[in-house]
Amino acid sequence: MNYYVIKYTITEYFDEVEEKHFNVSNLFTSKEEAKEHLVREGFEEKKYNFQRGSYGHWEEADIEEIPVQE
Repeated sequence: MNYYVIKYTITEYFDEVEEKHFNVSNLFTSKEEAKEHLVREGFEEKKYNFQRGSYGHWEEADIEEIPVQE
């Protein structure tokens, strides 16, 4: 069985200075469950990842598979 996590990249701009933060979600049991979570949180699915925000505060999220040995 594999699990999935969401890796977030948060980009903020203050006085033209870019600052990046990173965060990882809890585990999900399916990729679809992780995708549904992102949509509920207001992310929009794009070609390569999920995105939300506006200039000044932008978030990108990628769903990553975590293989688990049984």
